[in-house]
Amino acid sequence: MKFCKQLFIALALCLSFQATANEIKINIDESEFTLGEQFDVEIELADLDFFDTFEFYLSFDASIFEVVMGTDSTTLPNDGVDNLFDFFASPGEVGFSFLSFVNSFDGSYLINFSMEAIGTTDSPSELFLDVEVFEDVFAGEVLTIDSTATKSLTVNAVPIPTLAGMIGLATLLLVGRHRQQSK
Repeated sequence: MKFCKQLFIALALCLSFQATANEIKINIDESEFTLGEQFDVEIELADLDFFDTFEFYLSFDASIFEVVMGTDSTTLPNDGVDNLFDFFASPGEVGFSFLSFVNSFDGSYLINFSMEAIGTTDSPSELFLDVEVFEDVFAGEVLTIDSTATKSLTVNAVPIPTLAGMIGLATLLLVGRHRQQSK
C-alpha cells in the first residue's frame, strides 16, 4: 500500500511538472492604444523541453494592426549556418520559424518585435497563436505546446485629453481670428 501511495505521488509530480512546461505567452504592456501608436510585442517561449525545430504564427486583424518591419530580435541562437531563425510578416499574420542542424535546445527564449495601431476598434481585437510544428527532429519527438495564449487589444481614434487640447486650440485660434478681423 505504501508503494502505491509513493507511485501515485511520483506520477502526480511528473504530471504537474509537465503541465507547466512548453508554453508560449504573448506579453504586451498595455491593452489600449491610440491610432498611430507603436507598441512592443514579446513572444515568450517558456520552459521548453528539448527542441530543434518550430514554426508558429501570431494572427491579428490587418485592418487594425500592422507589423513594424526591422524591429524583430530574439534570444534564440541565430548564426545563419547551423541555427536559422526566421521572422516573416504578411497582412494579418506574423510567422516565426527555427531550425537547428546541430543542437537541441531547452529553456526559455524571447522573440520581440513592434506593431502599430492603424485602425480603430469598437470592441477588443484579439491576437492569437497558431502552432504548426514544435519538435525535436533528431530525437523524433513532437512537443505538446500550450498555445492558448491570446491578447485582447483596443485602439481608440483620439484620446480624450488630446481631443480636449485640440478643441481648446481651435477655440483660441477662432477667438484670435475674430479679434483680428474686428480691429
